[in-house]
Amino acid sequence: MPAEIIIYYLRVLEDCMINRQMCFLLLSFICVYVYVYRLVRGGVSQRKEQKRYSSVAYFISDPNSKMSVSASPSLWLAPNPSKRWGELFFLLYTPFWLTLCLGIVVPFNLYENFTELEYLLLGMVSAVPSFVIPMLFVGKADRNVSWKDRYWVKASLWIIIFSYVGNYFWTHYFFTVLGASYTFPSWKMNNVPHTTFLLTHVCFLFYHVSSNMTLRRLRHFITDLPEKIQWATEAAWILALAYFIAYLETIAISNLLHLGFILGELPHIVFF
Repeated sequence: MPAEIIIYYLRVLEDCMINRQMCFLLLSFICVYVYVYRLVRGGVSQRKEQKRYSSVAYFISDPNSKMSVSASPSLWLAPNPSKRWGELFFLLYTPFWLTLCLGIVVPFNLYENFTELEYLLLGMVSAVPSFVIPMLFVGKADRNVSWKDRYWVKASLWIIIFSYVGNYFWTHYFFTVLGASYTFPSWKMNNVPHTTFLLTHVCFLFYHVSSNMTLRRLRHFITDLPEKIQWATEAAWILALAYFIAYLETIAISNLLHLGFILGELPHIVFF
C-alpha cells in the first residue's frame, strides 16, 4: 500500500510538471507560505512596538497620517477604528449567508431543483450585500475616511483577488488529486462554477476575520514569551485553524449530491 501511494503521488507530480496550471498551483502555494511566514514575522516585530504602550488604553493620532489608533474595548479587536468596524461588520454579516446556504438551501435540498440562474442568484444574494451594506450604511469610523483608506474596501479587494486565484487555479488540485467534480448546473469559468467564486468571497471574509481576531488575541497573550516561542506558537495556531476550517468545510459539503469524488483504487486516503 505505501508503495502504491508513493507511485500515485509521483504520477500527480509528473502531471503537475506537464500541466501549466498545476505548475502555477505549486507556485501559488509557495507564495501563500511566504505570505503567512512574513505575516507571522511581522506580528512578532509589531509586538516590540506595542510594549511601549499600555494595552489597556492609549490614543495615537497623527494629523498627517491616514491611520489612527485608539483604545480598543477588547484585545480581540483591532486598535484602528476603521479596521475594527470592518471586521465586526464581516463577522456579523456571516450568519446571514451561512443561514441561507447551510441552514435553508442545503438541509431542505432546495438546490436539487436549481438551474444555472438559481445557483448564480444564490451566490449573488450571499456576496453582493457584503459590498452594498457598508456603502449605504457608512460606519462612524469611516465617515471621515476616504474610500481607498477604508478597511472594508481594502479587505474586500484583497479577498476578491485571493478567492479568484484560488478558484481559478487552486481548485484544479481537487480535480487532479481527489478526482472531484462539480455536477450541478452552472455557468463556469475554467471549469469552476461562478457560484463558487461568489460564495468563496464571503467564506474567505469570515476566515480572514477569524484569523485576524484570534491571532491578535494570541499575540497579546504570549507577548512576554521569547521570540522563537512566539513564532512557533503563532505558526502552530495558523496550522491548527487552517485544518479546523478545512474540516468544517468537509462536514458542510458532505451531504451535497452535486460534488463528486472519485478516488479510484485509493479510497483509504483521507485528506481532511
